Amino acid sequence: MNESQLSLPQAQLAFERGRYKEAVKILLALVEHSEHPGEAHLWLAMSWDAMGETRQAIDFLRSLNGIQDIQVREQKDRLLIVMEAPPLPRPDYSLPPISVQAEPLISSGAGSTTRSVLPPAHTEPSGAVKPVPWVGGLIALSLVVLGFVLWWLLGK
Repeated sequence: MNESQLSLPQAQLAFERGRYKEAVKILLALVEHSEHPGEAHLWLAMSWDAMGETRQAIDFLRSLNGIQDIQVREQKDRLLIVMEAPPLPRPDYSLPPISVQAEPLISSGAGSTTRSVLPPAHTEPSGAVKPVPWVGGLIALSLVVLGFVLWWLLGK
């Protein structure tokens, strides 16, 4: 790539399309030819971070001294705060395992069979049927979550 063809908008476009290696290549050339730290330096750090090279991005941002532009300096400080922050724990959204048992076909007379629409019941060793108490709660929770997601999406 020719130096005259390199530009910050090209690097930003590559970054936004997820082509971080291409963005880094362009940004390194831009940074190499700049006298003062600026926006290209910040994009380079963000590109490295997006590639999983967070330590390199942090070290690079810490090495930037003499930033004249107040906005760029503040953005650099914010980026450092975000990159150095400990990762947040992700909540476990997994549901308890549901045992699916084959439902026996029930004869309704004259050779036709129908399948029960009720959820399978657990049987105890004594042969007594025990209903599954958490199925109704699971359905209600699913409906509440679905309602919240729709409310959130339509509110945007």
